[in-house]
Amino acid sequence: MDNNSTDDTAERADGAAAQLGLDYRRIFERKQGKHHALNAALGRVTTPLVVTVDADTHLQRESLTRLIVRLTSTP
Repeated sequence: MDNNSTDDTAERADGAAAQLGLDYRRIFERKQGKHHALNAALGRVTTPLVVTVDADTHLQRESLTRLIVRLTSTP
């Protein structure tokens, strides 16, 4: 989600996705503000689970795996 950023985060994400061969799509939202970005992105999600993080978020290696296991293993 590119929320009209003024740094090079969007371009760096594009480059990383291309280098890693990821199925990646960047969505642009003209209105600044995190709520505009989240609403625009979540309106286009087609997967059963979605995790949102900021560009400056640092996750531990197993964070997403553990989160998904927890979400899918409990009612």
